[in-house]
Amino acid sequence: MISVIIPTYNRQSLLLCTLNSLLGQTGKIPIQIIVVDDGSSDGTKELVNQFKSNHNRNSFKVEYTYQEDKGFRVAAARNKGINLAIYDLIVFVDTGVYLFPDTLSTLIHNHKAASVTLGNLYGFDEQGSDTISELDRKLCLRATDQFIYEKRYDKYPDTRVAMLSQYNLPLEQLPAAWIYGWTAMLAIPTTIAKQVGGFDESFNSWGGEDVEFCLRVQLLGTKIRFMNAFKAIHIPHPADLTGREKSSKKNLEYIHKKHQRRSTQLLLHSRFKYVNSTLLDEGGDYPLNSSREKNHV
Repeated sequence: MISVIIPTYNRQSLLLCTLNSLLGQTGKIPIQIIVVDDGSSDGTKELVNQFKSNHNRNSFKVEYTYQEDKGFRVAAARNKGINLAIYDLIVFVDTGVYLFPDTLSTLIHNHKAASVTLGNLYGFDEQGSDTISELDRKLCLRATDQFIYEKRYDKYPDTRVAMLSQYNLPLEQLPAAWIYGWTAMLAIPTTIAKQVGGFDESFNSWGGEDVEFCLRVQLLGTKIRFMNAFKAIHIPHPADLTGREKSSKKNLEYIHKKHQRRSTQLLLHSRFKYVNSTLLDEGGDYPLNSSREKNHV
């Protein structure tokens, strides 16, 4: 049984794609879908209500909740979803993520208790942009099922797959596994999401609220895993990459100021892919101004 939380803002057509992919899940798994609208003005409420009236049943329930448009408040939106979740396992899914038909049944059969499972998201990179070529973009937008059937997604692997291949270790053994914790598709026990206090609502621009959440989860001692078979496609859509880069830098500064760890320092000042290799060379992550930091000076 799974509670799926989908924050959304003015992306009606992409939201419908995500909802349809959830409707098509195999395995007869009871699913609660919580759509949290961050102030949309494009008819999102009407679309969700229509979807509910057409498809709600005992084992497939769609809920809609709205918060006023006061800027980028995806952290608050996800927290609303956490508070409404009725099942023991939460899956965060971004608008425009299209799940394979067996994605949730695969998760249920392979998810390890008291751990976080990161999904394998084809066509996605660390800036939250899609990597699907213009040639395949048109097909994916028009007919995602055909895109999957023809296995065109294989050409656009999740960028984290290549990043993690440099280590001879699974993700859960990396000292800063949290930096890969993007909530485009992420599963977590509801109790753990609540135990860490949900997402930090101080984030009011794109980027960072998800990995900061995962940092606090990892500090609890929770394992963060990457599951190749827990997969979906990031449907192409426009993104302001320049704006995202500036926003991400500001938010990384906030994360480092808040946590003051070697990992947050490296993420702020080094290239993403060097964070864990440096920490492994140094023997792991640690708080700054500690005896361990003095030993590295």
